[in-house]
Amino acid sequence: MNVRIDEWVRRVEASLPPSWCASWDNAGLLVARRGGELARVAVALEATPETVEAAHLRGCGLLAVHHPILFRPLRRILYPSPQADPLLAAVAGDVAIYAAHTNWDVSPEGTNVCLARKLGLENLVPLELQPGAWGLGALGSLPAPVSGMEVLRSLSRLWGVTWVRGLGGLDRPVSRVALCGGSGGDLWEEARAQGAELFLTADMGYHLQLDAVRSGLALGVLDHGEMERASMEGFARFLENRGGLPVSLLVEPQDPARFVFADRVISRGEVE
Repeated sequence: MNVRIDEWVRRVEASLPPSWCASWDNAGLLVARRGGELARVAVALEATPETVEAAHLRGCGLLAVHHPILFRPLRRILYPSPQADPLLAAVAGDVAIYAAHTNWDVSPEGTNVCLARKLGLENLVPLELQPGAWGLGALGSLPAPVSGMEVLRSLSRLWGVTWVRGLGGLDRPVSRVALCGGSGGDLWEEARAQGAELFLTADMGYHLQLDAVRSGLALGVLDHGEMERASMEGFARFLENRGGLPVSLLVEPQDPARFVFADRVISRGEVE
């Protein structure tokens, strides 16, 4: 059964309101034909010519992504180019593009909760509360203490990441783990203050890493996109439940052959 795109958006945003977005964000319906309808939805981390085409080939009238394809006003469209090509592919294929970005990050079912559940953390709380939403980051307890190194080695299997940089006392037992999907380095002090022994995030600057390690906090620094991609399965389930239409999760290219830990390349057989 077909549903109008604006009706699908209304259903989804009843549980994922735009008011949860950061002021600088540009989430929501970004590309669509006025009055358009859809019967299926595709999900990917990014809107690229490849994911737009994959959505079109699967009969999906809308591609839902995490990262908005448009952040600033377009002054001109020159193609081929990285920004113009997905937009033109979407228009040519009649595929709408919808983004749930920082509102998905702070959702009680969003990025950080998905990552924490995949890691097996219990008794979850946000690192930083946000009124009406879940908040930023997540903190929880492992079922049993293990070394920080063991947690990092599990990330290839649990999150599907291809590398992680470990810092600090990774041989010490860890019970409390904090995380923030994407650029969450600024939250390390909150993580430490709330009792975390290991903090997992991406895009963490050198001086933030240095300060965190000197405070006694162990770190795992990952790729921004790989970390957030691990929440896309949960995003797909969320959209299917709220939007009421079938959802296809697109598998985006990733190197399946290696897992990089710090400066050493480890085969997946060693970590799984």
